[in-house]
Amino acid sequence: MAEHASRLILIRHAKSDYPVGVPDHDRPLNARGRANARVMGKLVGEILTPLGDYSLALSTAVRVQETWRVMSESVPKPTHSWNDASLYLAEPDTIIEVAQCSSTPTVVLVGHNPGIEDLARMSRGADSARDPHTGRALRDKLPTSSVTVIEGGPSPWTLEGSQIVGFYVCR
Repeated sequence: MAEHASRLILIRHAKSDYPVGVPDHDRPLNARGRANARVMGKLVGEILTPLGDYSLALSTAVRVQETWRVMSESVPKPTHSWNDASLYLAEPDTIIEVAQCSSTPTVVLVGHNPGIEDLARMSRGADSARDPHTGRALRDKLPTSSVTVIEGGPSPWTLEGSQIVGFYVCR
């Protein structure tokens, strides 16, 4: 039996543009979003480097794909990666199911609100999680360009026993 995630890194995509006539799924990042994705890449690279192998699951939305493309310049290459259409506007249960598909102890998942925010808020420590640089609180809102690091219990990763160990707003 494959090991499942004991660490889940939830990333909300960077700020997107709203071009007229472009469907929500196909919206690209705006200039601020691309700049923020570079900041996220550096932070996530620092988090992942000492952890070793990790799996990556991405929503198929253009803004998520573009966020990761920019971030990946500063992040070690994942052991496994996949694009998952079920992550587009996914509910927390779907996000957990995707995380449990991993064969590595760490899963990085890039997706959308409200599911990312809802799952983060369901973990222990959400009420006190604050970005160390801006002071923004997770309980207020999970903005774009946010990274939430959640430690889980024994594999497979489950919400039960999970604890937020890091919350960052990359602006």
